[in-house]
Amino acid sequence: MQKYLILAALVVLSAGCTPNDPREVLKRVDERIYYPQRSGLQSLSCKVSSPYIGEMFERLAEQVPESKEMLDSLKIETFFYWRSGYGSKFVIGGIPDALPDLRTTVSEVFQGTEILIIPPTEQEQFSNFHTTLQKPGGNLLVVGKNPDLQSDFVQYDLMVKPRSWLITGRKFYGKGFVSDSKPYFESWKGKRYMTRIETVNEQGSEASFRNLVEMEYQEVEGFWLLKKMTYTYTRLRTGEKMIGPVELNFSNYRINQGINIDLFKGGKIMFLNPEPGLGAITPEKPATSPSRTPATEGRGKK
Repeated sequence: MQKYLILAALVVLSAGCTPNDPREVLKRVDERIYYPQRSGLQSLSCKVSSPYIGEMFERLAEQVPESKEMLDSLKIETFFYWRSGYGSKFVIGGIPDALPDLRTTVSEVFQGTEILIIPPTEQEQFSNFHTTLQKPGGNLLVVGKNPDLQSDFVQYDLMVKPRSWLITGRKFYGKGFVSDSKPYFESWKGKRYMTRIETVNEQGSEASFRNLVEMEYQEVEGFWLLKKMTYTYTRLRTGEKMIGPVELNFSNYRINQGINIDLFKGGKIMFLNPEPGLGAITPEKPATSPSRTPATEGRGKK
């Protein structure tokens, strides 16, 4: 009889350790992940360079030889800005507004990567969703349903290993696509951070693709921040390379020195017209400089 009482007590104790509230699951997951914004980061700017843009221009010059001189003359500089409560923005200088197609092509190199530079917490990602908790195969599955029926994004699923609170998978459901990703983590000062993400995106036999993202980090003024991001897109059915590898390098970080909130109005990408003699774009003189006029916003992901 005593044996059964002990077993019953263990079952009750085990059940008590696993929350039934999806918000509590998300809270415990976030407690084990490194978020710089939870360690005192209020604002950030950095330079972002990509050798892929030069390679892309070389291919374009081969296809259209008369464009080579013009492409060689372009001096492109990109900066990334983030401020707590206001979000993020890429500012790209050096491409005149007379070249809208080229601006769009360059914007696609950066667009969508901002969520990995300063990732939102899982609690933030689920904040506007109706959430439920399931327990398939001993795991924890947080399901978030988007109440906005007009949105292309329908549902977000997060699979978590109980007790370790490790994310083992993410699934995004949209109108016309399903994206299934697996993140990989390493540890820094007792907190997890993502180093690799493998994603399969189903959009029909021809449009489906596989995406691989790999990330390297560096310590900057006590924060663990991106040093390099590399991503590649391949066709899911054939393995044929679609895009990449695209390498983004992050340098010249400026931490908690304030950024004008007007910079974050509009889209995630802003272009500045080149103006000879004004020198390079710098974090001290972003798009808010009166001598520089914001041009078109970036459009569309790959």
